[in-house]
Amino acid sequence: ANFTQDILSGNDFAADVTSVWDHLSPDAFPAASYSAVAGRDLSLSEGTYSYESLLGAGDDTFLLAATSGLSYSGSVSFSGSGSRVVLIGGDDVSVASGSTLDAALADLVVASRSDWSVSDAAFAAGNKLYLRGLNDLTLTNVELSATDQVRLEALMDLSVDNVRFSSGLREVQMRATTIDLRNIDFPSSSVINLYTQKGGLDGKYPTFGTANRTYGR
Repeated sequence: ANFTQDILSGNDFAADVTSVWDHLSPDAFPAASYSAVAGRDLSLSEGTYSYESLLGAGDDTFLLAATSGLSYSGSVSFSGSGSRVVLIGGDDVSVASGSTLDAALADLVVASRSDWSVSDAAFAAGNKLYLRGLNDLTLTNVELSATDQVRLEALMDLSVDNVRFSSGLREVQMRATTIDLRNIDFPSSSVINLYTQKGGLDGKYPTFGTANRTYGR
């Protein structure tokens, strides 16, 4: 069903979704206003989805929200005039191996309320790409493409293994209680910012080696 922001934010049925939005928006896009398609379980098959007719007057964000599970498979792309496309799983997000998700003319945001693990997939945004887990976020063999910023966040553990970033990317930002990086080659021209709960260890950051892994570092 289609919802305006006022209606969805006041609907108890959508509390798991709107709580995720409330975590995302104040810092990442505080002035955003959205038009939403929401349901209990949402599954996207391969194809291009045009949201132009669903975007309300004055709204700059298209929100696709599942109060329970959100899943997609194959090559999925979004087209429209919004500044960003936001996908939220109120319970979890499931990405089939080999899938791609693309919002070539907008920012792309994907967030899960629970643990989120993605393997063998690709995400592409026209400007900014933002992936967030409200608990743990694990990315393995994933391609991330954007021109301005790639932002990866988890409230607890962020694990990034063999993740490839597009060349020419201006900034990579990661935030979590603990960050684990493996097999990462950051673009040489990018600004890299890593934020953990406790920061460096004796002025040295990061700590290399499994034996030196420390909670909050």
